[in-house]
Amino acid sequence: MAKVRIRHWLVKATVQKTVSFIPGGWYLNAFLQQHFTHSLELGEAQFELRVAQGRKHLESLFSAERGCKSDFSVFELGTGWHPIIPVGMYLCGASRVTTADIHPLLTHERVLRTIRLYLSLAERETLVTILPWARPERIGILLQLAKCANNTRMCNLLRAMEIYPIVEDAGRIEYLPSPPDFLFSNSTLQYISAVDLNSIFKNLRKLANSKAVMSHHIYLGYDLASFDPFISPYHFLRFSRATWKLIDSPIHSHNRLRLSDYLKIHEANGWKINNEDTVSGSLEDLRRVPLAEEFRKCSDRDLLPLRTWLVSSAA
Repeated sequence: MAKVRIRHWLVKATVQKTVSFIPGGWYLNAFLQQHFTHSLELGEAQFELRVAQGRKHLESLFSAERGCKSDFSVFELGTGWHPIIPVGMYLCGASRVTTADIHPLLTHERVLRTIRLYLSLAERETLVTILPWARPERIGILLQLAKCANNTRMCNLLRAMEIYPIVEDAGRIEYLPSPPDFLFSNSTLQYISAVDLNSIFKNLRKLANSKAVMSHHIYLGYDLASFDPFISPYHFLRFSRATWKLIDSPIHSHNRLRLSDYLKIHEANGWKINNEDTVSGSLEDLRRVPLAEEFRKCSDRDLLPLRTWLVSSAA
């Protein structure tokens, strides 16, 4: 009897798609992630990776400023589940960090977990290696927060670190108390449609400081490839727009934009690209994928990148 190979990516995509049709499906998906797949648990290795990514974002700012900038205002697009990089920004001198998401993802437990992991790094003297700009007095504030955290509301913990989360479409924000000097996102842009990205980038240009710097880390591959050893990160390029609309879930939608699309969105909305740091995958893997018609016209340079860092400044 022939062995039937389970298509893990399709099973997961089907589950996500099904859950998206259920009223309150987004919250159900979060519940499943937390209590069944445990994918929301923050381990030390994952945490240190995010801290290192935060360092790279900061290097984008400090490089543009030709030195360590103090008392800078930050805007994060895509808060996520844990405020890892915002806390890192605070430790390194940010005067205010506004972080925006369309969903309320933060919880008291996740904020406290983040604080404790930072303190663990500091105790092992690893923090100064990853974030050499971290201020000792602000590490001390984290220590005080950890001691009283169980009796302190989440919003007050965040406010003590000058972190202000807002649940809102970044394309519709009308006012920020402090025009951001630095704007960033970390593995967020790939989940936002091209139409919405244009709206967001245009609005952020209006809200930001006239000399603002922006840094984005973008994953360009197919997330579910990590669940299925039989497909490559280019797998989703095989589907037409119509088919992809049937497969893709609103809960975890991927826009499938390529590098050139992101460059055009930056430039069309008043952001000048200063630096591009791109990592590409295997040409052999790409060649194995029968590309949908809309991707056949793209060059290998546009299709091969799997992740990129784009740094820009207000034009």
